Amino acid sequence: MDAETAQLISQIRKVMKEIRLATPRKPVPSWLEPTDLVCREDYLGTERVKAASMTLFPTGCEYAAVGGCTMCGEWSGSNLGDLVSAQFHVAQFAAGSAKLLSEKDVRWLRIYQEGSFLNSAEVAPEAREVILKLASKLTNIQRITIESRPEYLTENVANTLQSFMGNVELEIGIGLEAKDDYIRNVCVGKGTVISSYQKAVKIAHKNGIIALGYVILKPPFLTEAEGIAEAIETTRYAFEIGFDEVYIQAASIHEWSLSELLALKHLYSPPWLWSMLKVVQETAHWGKVKIGGLEYFPRPAFISQNYKNIDSGETCECSQDIWEAIQNFNATGDINLFSGLSCSCKSIWNNLLATTSQPLQLRVHNHLAEVSIHEYLNAKNIP
Repeated sequence: MDAETAQLISQIRKVMKEIRLATPRKPVPSWLEPTDLVCREDYLGTERVKAASMTLFPTGCEYAAVGGCTMCGEWSGSNLGDLVSAQFHVAQFAAGSAKLLSEKDVRWLRIYQEGSFLNSAEVAPEAREVILKLASKLTNIQRITIESRPEYLTENVANTLQSFMGNVELEIGIGLEAKDDYIRNVCVGKGTVISSYQKAVKIAHKNGIIALGYVILKPPFLTEAEGIAEAIETTRYAFEIGFDEVYIQAASIHEWSLSELLALKHLYSPPWLWSMLKVVQETAHWGKVKIGGLEYFPRPAFISQNYKNIDSGETCECSQDIWEAIQNFNATGDINLFSGLSCSCKSIWNNLLATTSQPLQLRVHNHLAEVSIHEYLNAKNIP
């Protein structure tokens, strides 16, 4: 890493840390229900099934506490780094499981903690054990998904996890985000080396765990065209190193994030839905690809849309139809659902892709020079 890149990373981390420190603490939710519970249809293997996503009250990502990822606003819905007790997490999970009994035939359960489920500073080991043991005993559950940064998936942890699962599949979602080191560690702020993902995938497979890779589409500082190109290349690479499935995540704008700070200065907007469809259509033949980014907590302030007018931010009516097609695609895996979609706004998107811009490193430097943390906090009504 050259000195200029290291300096930019340090500068971004400083801004992110100031944002984290200013994030207001929200009331602790009830332990009598999960913090969030959503049921949707998905496809498991070749079968269309009901899938539930349950979010437990997050301790707060340990990495976010020192800055974290530029687009992530999940810290604002957390306990701001104070470890949530094992009893609280188990109680929330038990309450959520009781609610799932009213849902007929849920086959897939995703357990979210908006951080790393495998980090003992975020989820107590005894809570992890009880929750996974209980989850694996739920009627008809065939797969359980959890999430973690790659460094927490060790041989010992993987072996222990599998001892809890019985005959239920375990899947671990890992945020690869971008293959390019500069984009992953400067634009996203992930703070990882590429070898850590290779190692995590190998450990997962050795222990019979499904490796799910998250790929972000258009993180901060990237143009639309750059975002598409990097998402395609990263998806190819994810399958190349052994990820079993890839979720393409359209970057959104969360409160209390660098994305929001940049957006307030008109220096960032989420990707177009046409960009999302292009990435999926270009990559689906390489392996199991789905579209993620639908189940963030807290909910984003702005998500991926198509636009009638870029300058005004006026969205196009086709956005709703495309989001419906995306949800049907996730439930069926049928890429042909996208083939008939068209709209006049697509020509605006095509023109945008042809627009030239400054080199990425210069753009990052210039954008950071245009933003002010004090101006941002004033806009957020924080003295």
